[in-house]
Amino acid sequence: MLEQAAAKHVESQVDLHEACVTVLPFPDGEFDCVFCINSFHYFTEPQSSLLEIHRVIREGGRLILVDWCDDYLVCKLCSLSLSLADTVAEAIGSDDEE
Repeated sequence: MLEQAAAKHVESQVDLHEACVTVLPFPDGEFDCVFCINSFHYFTEPQSSLLEIHRVIREGGRLILVDWCDDYLVCKLCSLSLSLADTVAEAIGSDDEE
């Protein structure tokens, strides 16, 4: 994911870090908001992960956690639409390179 973000040249807008979610390299209360998008289901230690995320969010801050699996029709449709969007984006990107 970091490679994908770097390919979009976002380094001037954000700092990119790779770390284990159960041992985040940030001080207590560092963030106003933490986003966890489509990755929570991969966490091998979900309770420890949530405790660590809570540690780095300031008092009154927020965690935005969005996650789904393909067990539900709506989630399958979302996965399909994202896949199609990626395919279209790749096709448009390859046209730009020619």
